[in-house]
Amino acid sequence: MTVAEVKLFLDTCLGLLNEIFKPENKNKVFHKNGACYTYFINEVKEYEPIWKDRKKKVPMLSRSGYPLIKAKKFLQKPVALFLEGPVHLLR
Repeated sequence: MTVAEVKLFLDTCLGLLNEIFKPENKNKVFHKNGACYTYFINEVKEYEPIWKDRKKKVPMLSRSGYPLIKAKKFLQKPVALFLEGPVHLLR
């Protein structure tokens, strides 16, 4: 890696961290007691089907027989706090 590539990588990481820790995003990352969330449930809110035959409206199916979809929008919900989140922050 060149110095320029390392600098670009670090600048990208810093930009991501600045975005995460913006005051308006802090509630998405940290519980009100200060512990960071460890696990999230991502619920699909908007999707479109994947068609085997678009004209006949025949959906493509998974091996289990369920129709396949392309998720377009999620709602992220934090799960109850677990110990490993705060422990990782201490490292």
